[in-house]
Amino acid sequence: YGSLLYYLQIAQRPDEPDTLEAAKKTMWERLTAPEDVFSKLQRENMAIIESYGAALMEVVCRDACDGHEIGRMLALALLDRIVSVDKQHQWLLYR
Repeated sequence: YGSLLYYLQIAQRPDEPDTLEAAKKTMWERLTAPEDVFSKLQRENMAIIESYGAALMEVVCRDACDGHEIGRMLALALLDRIVSVDKQHQWLLYR
């Protein structure tokens, strides 16, 4: 879990302080801007995670509930990261 969690955090965009230049951009400029590397990597990571489907979700959720304390903490952190990356909320639809 630690390795997967770290890998998913690589695609997280670093926090940038608000600047006047960023504030001047209109909503249209933000929406039509080309996809950056972080967004592309997050989208690709989510496609890989979704390909494992319910089997991965079952294992992670079981470990989050019944695992050892450290495993539980890592499984919950992984669930948090996956849900934050999943913009389409597809991962929550598995049954």
